[in-house]
Amino acid sequence: MERGTVVTREGPVVTLRIDRPARQNRLNLPVLEDLRGALEDAGAARDVRAVVLTGTGSTFSCGGDIEELPRGDREAFRELGRRFAALHLALLRSSKPVLAAVNGDALAGGLSLLAACDLAVARASARFAMPEIKAGLWPVMAQVALNRALPRKRVFELYYLGESFGAERAMDWGLVNWVVPDGDFDAAVLARAGQLAGLPPAAVRVGRAAFAELADLSYEDAYARSAERLVELLADPAMAEALAARAGKGPP
Repeated sequence: MERGTVVTREGPVVTLRIDRPARQNRLNLPVLEDLRGALEDAGAARDVRAVVLTGTGSTFSCGGDIEELPRGDREAFRELGRRFAALHLALLRSSKPVLAAVNGDALAGGLSLLAACDLAVARASARFAMPEIKAGLWPVMAQVALNRALPRKRVFELYYLGESFGAERAMDWGLVNWVVPDGDFDAAVLARAGQLAGLPPAAVRVGRAAFAELADLSYEDAYARSAERLVELLADPAMAEALAARAGKGPP
């Protein structure tokens, strides 16, 4: 299997690009592993401030590449599931902001990958769908992220009908933040990535960790954990300097 992933860096921004346009940027085992590893590397690099996830050509991603796996091979299917889960968990636990640059269609597992990112910019021409039901399947892995990103009625509309829809509806539903004309896409991604890279790193690091922790906690446990994260944040030397510089200036 070819690797199918390109990692580039420009200043404090790392871009992860799924590079399998002939396969509609489907996620095979090497791609899933490479994306996960690159996310972890970006998280460990102190001078990286933001991550962009995108695809090559006219497709963001059409999901898992099950056609590459031996038919009926349960262990191969299990490994695909493990790597798919590991990538999504890496997105959830990233210490850096992750921006999805939706350069084209986001279908099936590609849509769940988008849902697992923090923010998303989409080309106006992009299409979105969960078409598994039309092949007699169900998005059993992809629904983990989507069930948390969308209301119940919306996800069942996706799963039961399998219909595609445009970027404006994706924005209305909350799957993407910004829809831009195709000709403005690259500039919009660069601008948003620059905004994210300019955020205070200590605040982002602690805030992202707290966000991931709170997902499945009770209110009591969530507030207790948040109180500990507040201590961590306020005790950070960089945060202490920032607070001192703002002393007497009122709310930010």
